[in-house]
Amino acid sequence: MAYNKQYATAYIIYMMVGSEYKSARFRNPVIEGKLRLEYAEMKSADQIKVEEGVIDQIPRLDVPENDDSEIRLGNDNNNMLLTFDSPSGRIEASIAPDGRYRLSALHA
Repeated sequence: MAYNKQYATAYIIYMMVGSEYKSARFRNPVIEGKLRLEYAEMKSADQIKVEEGVIDQIPRLDVPENDDSEIRLGNDNNNMLLTFDSPSGRIEASIAPDGRYRLSALHA
């Protein structure tokens, strides 16, 4: 079955980056389930490849581990935006339709 690469990649980023915060929750909890369903359809080898890439980038994001984060999902042209907002700043993931992504940190 075909899966949505943006959604599957967003789930990986949500799980990996979100785990660095004290807590991280979507404004709309239904979104997590939708992303998880797409991730479940992703091949294991592809999951591991994306997970390893995200893990490699986490140290440079300097995630404020004592902060709670609110997560939003949006769009910028064809890219999906996954945003982690916390009192210390924002981390954004821009995810292209083919699953390629860019992570950036904007600290307060």
